[in-house]
Amino acid sequence: MNEELIYLSGDEETRKRYEKRMDTLRNERSALKSAEEKGIQKGLQKGLEQGAKQEKLEIAKKLIQNGLDNNFIIETTGLTLDEVRELRKENESK
Repeated sequence: MNEELIYLSGDEETRKRYEKRMDTLRNERSALKSAEEKGIQKGLQKGLEQGAKQEKLEIAKKLIQNGLDNNFIIETTGLTLDEVRELRKENESK
């Protein structure tokens, strides 16, 4: 409110400084909002990726328990051979 009064009552130079300050503030708010939205999108994407990975691991565990071979599990889930081997070790230790 004070800044608006300065703007309305000020000379041309004061008004120009006020307009420049207001532009800067708008730009800062816009940049922050954009960064926040990007952060939210990255977080959502990462969560989806983690969920998809977890689902693949759970499917692979079931396939291992049903006695299916590594190649079938790799083709079905997209997991690596090392990941399947690790799951087999976990399954054997139960």
